[in-house]
Amino acid sequence: MAEAKRIVILANSRKSAARCVAGLEIRQRRAHDWIRPVDSPRGTVANYYRTYEDGSEPVLGDVVSLSLLKPEGRADHQRENWHLDTSITWRKDGTLTWNQLRSLPMTDEPLWSDEEAGNSNYGLNNRVRSTRAQSLTSSLRLIPVTDLRLHRLRHPRERLDGTFRFGRTTCRLGVTDLIYEQMYYDKRKGDYRLGECLLTISLGEPHVGFCYKLIAGIMEREHYQ
Repeated sequence: MAEAKRIVILANSRKSAARCVAGLEIRQRRAHDWIRPVDSPRGTVANYYRTYEDGSEPVLGDVVSLSLLKPEGRADHQRENWHLDTSITWRKDGTLTWNQLRSLPMTDEPLWSDEEAGNSNYGLNNRVRSTRAQSLTSSLRLIPVTDLRLHRLRHPRERLDGTFRFGRTTCRLGVTDLIYEQMYYDKRKGDYRLGECLLTISLGEPHVGFCYKLIAGIMEREHYQ
């Protein structure tokens, strides 16, 4: 039986030809567990299921009512996945302010640390061995950062990375937040400083022996004041 849920959208990121959407469930005005609504085994939501009645698309910070069927029941680290009821259109119930976003549950724990995983060519503390990921029970974290820097690269392939310090660790992760990818698509190769942000970090599915940490959502303070 389908369940009506309300979540605050904290990630709406690019994944193949669809999106990976995730957020925290809101019950009795409090944030609870992470939910990633999916309509395919790839952990994504197709574009035509991810809009409001007027055709607009959720943005980060939106509180959305939707219908979910049941947990996907995965045994890996992506335990947050729920099957989406695609017969019900999503409804926007409001948008959180910066202070409300800052009051959401955040982690101060390391981001799935794995010293034996090493770093990819452009990354820093950006991956976990697939064998290590099998023992994890989460794939989503919300963290505050005071100084996010974006790096626009064009060679050997086009990409956008983000560097930040979290606790005692400096991380450089790939950015999959589509809004920021589009914003920086035409910018010159180089570094850009954003400052204080909230970041949704996602641990992706296995790829050639590793699961990569990704910046799946960026919320800049100045956009929510």
